[in-house]
Amino acid sequence: MRLMAFIVAVLFLVSGILFGAFNADEVVLDFYRYRFTVPLGVALLGFAVMGAIAAGALLWFTVIWPQRRRIARLARRDVTPATPPEPTPSAFPGAP
Repeated sequence: MRLMAFIVAVLFLVSGILFGAFNADEVVLDFYRYRFTVPLGVALLGFAVMGAIAAGALLWFTVIWPQRRRIARLARRDVTPATPPEPTPSAFPGAP
């Protein structure tokens, strides 16, 4: 399994290097007061990583964290089995 993970990691590394090499044109990122000139491949990969981090954070705070809190709250509850309710008296004595 470690060999498979290593092969996949190397494939992603090589594909990232090739992506950056094929997109070497310079682009200007203008943030009102700050201006950066970076290769297009770096800008695209950087924004893809920032998008993945933002999506992961959104998923964490809207789904995973509330579910973990709910699971912890349920685990703290007393989970003893409930006693069956008392039978109601029958209008017909001797009836099952």
